[in-house]
Amino acid sequence: MPSIMEAFNASTTHLPAATIDRLVGAKAQTGFLSNITNGVNIWSVLFTLLAAAVVYDQIAYWRNKGVLSGPAWKMPFIGPFLQSVDPKFEAYHKQWMSAPLSCVSVFHIFVIMGSTRDVARQIFNAPAYVKPCVVEVASKLLRPENWVFLDGKAHVEYRKGLNGLFTRQALTGYLPGQQEVYEQYFESFFQSSEMARKEKSGAGPDKGGEKSVYILRELMCALSCRTFVGHYMSHSQVKEIADDYYNITAAMELVNFPIIIPFTKTWYGKKAADKVLEAFASCAAKAKIRMRSSGAKAECILDRWILQMMESEQYRQRIERGESVPSEEKPAQVLRGFTDFEISMTLFTFLFASQDATSSACSWLLQLLADRPDALEKVRAEGKQIMGDRYGKYGA
Repeated sequence: MPSIMEAFNASTTHLPAATIDRLVGAKAQTGFLSNITNGVNIWSVLFTLLAAAVVYDQIAYWRNKGVLSGPAWKMPFIGPFLQSVDPKFEAYHKQWMSAPLSCVSVFHIFVIMGSTRDVARQIFNAPAYVKPCVVEVASKLLRPENWVFLDGKAHVEYRKGLNGLFTRQALTGYLPGQQEVYEQYFESFFQSSEMARKEKSGAGPDKGGEKSVYILRELMCALSCRTFVGHYMSHSQVKEIADDYYNITAAMELVNFPIIIPFTKTWYGKKAADKVLEAFASCAAKAKIRMRSSGAKAECILDRWILQMMESEQYRQRIERGESVPSEEKPAQVLRGFTDFEISMTLFTFLFASQDATSSACSWLLQLLADRPDALEKVRAEGKQIMGDRYGKYGA
């Protein structure tokens, strides 16, 4: 009788040599992968992914940059973002003067800057390749659907209605309101000067005087708002906008975080912008009611724009009724009706365009006149000649 071992050996199937070789090879391969994966942990994976992202970010920047003027290398991901912590005019000016077209990349957003008129025109004429924008956060403050960010027909619908608001005849109609604002603020300036003379205080802040830049910003804001929305906005609202407008300016730095984080410059700027938009929308609603009343006359840009919309609506209604409208009765531009918020966003762009540059120019103008008494006398003489009796005590 065969032993148990003999029976086992007899029943065992012998593996072919090729199969054995494959098994041995698989075992060796498994051992190689094990040696690699044994040294892998979550930190090494994260480090590898981070290094790959840094390399990709740099290569993407080089690919977009091409031959454009700009930094040869960029700080990974954030680019020159840290400059916004302590911005220097010299750095911006150096970038501006480096070439007619230069570039920078911030948070993987590729930004080009045109420093000449011709380059700027080319940029605006290429909406398929670039998004015209002051800074990345501008669309968040002014709203993405704002007319300045639109292209094609949507943009033209705004433009054809706005052009008529800035003709010579239209601008003449805004002058009385502006003169009213000037007289109001000139009176306050005059009273402050008289008080300073009585108290024998100096002109500068170090001698008891006041800084003029803030009151000039308020003056420019009041002039803009009176021109844009007339008396639909109260003086207290104008002052509040002027006081808060600095937050909007601060949020418009060239380099900023791409998302709005609470209690940052962009966050305060967004809150200030929302307040302005709400105020202008309220003015638009009031103007639509007033301009439909009998005998209402246009006194500001808002009135004239709404009047154009009303005339366009009346024209369309006559056409729908089948009337044959003479060509001379057709509005110069047939506009669609714009909502209160669409009007508000547009007026906000006017304020944005007119505020800081004009306030700065006004500050420098007064400083230069103070430094040049001979030039100041010429300005006073010309003012008396043009205004006559209206020049009054302010020319004394």
